[in-house]
Amino acid sequence: MINRRDASKLVFAASAAALLPLPSLAQSQAERERILGLWKKRLQKEMNRSLARGCAGTFTVLDFQYIPGRGSLEMICVIRLDWPPGFRVRRYAQQGADAETVYQAMKGEALAHFGGAWPNCVAA
Repeated sequence: MINRRDASKLVFAASAAALLPLPSLAQSQAERERILGLWKKRLQKEMNRSLARGCAGTFTVLDFQYIPGRGSLEMICVIRLDWPPGFRVRRYAQQGADAETVYQAMKGEALAHFGGAWPNCVAA
């Protein structure tokens, strides 16, 4: 038979276990962060390659999110352009079924926007 003290220990242990992350969940979160970092670095590198030589500007990807959904996914990023007159920051979001297609559309939208602001230095 279980007494009151043992019952309270079981309740406490059950509630504490619910607060701790499962190893698989923690591992998947770490893997998700690693993948987001790779997408972010790739976008920043490709955006900086689009700058013409001699232009004193740099792109920085401030935030990157990858949101999978049912049959589609969404990518959201915030990009900052530091250029001689100052800086510009803009958020971009695209949805689609394929990650690479969504990524290319988002990058194209960003290049078109920044290319319009700085046409001689950003190749769209």
